[in-house]
Amino acid sequence: MNFQNLANQMKKMQREMEKKLAEFEEKEYQYEYKKLIKTTLKGNLRIVKLEINKDLIDPEDPDTLQDMVTEAINEALGDLEKKRDELSNSITPPIKFPGF
Repeated sequence: MNFQNLANQMKKMQREMEKKLAEFEEKEYQYEYKKLIKTTLKGNLRIVKLEINKDLIDPEDPDTLQDMVTEAINEALGDLEKKRDELSNSITPPIKFPGF
């Protein structure tokens, strides 16, 4: 394989990666935490919607609600990060150099 072909292949992979990441960032992902909190996030890590089951809202105990919302969002963000990494890894195959 000559260097020009390799460079063209790399440019093509980069364009494909940019396109797929742009699509990923605009797509909405929905998560449910213990059937009490539902979140909708975009791949760019922006929260689109947050729904809290009214049974969870206790004016006497705001700390529990705050903790659960924080945990729900962190789980959703962690999953999105994992999906983005999987997408990146699926597009960029390992490069093998001759003689190594």
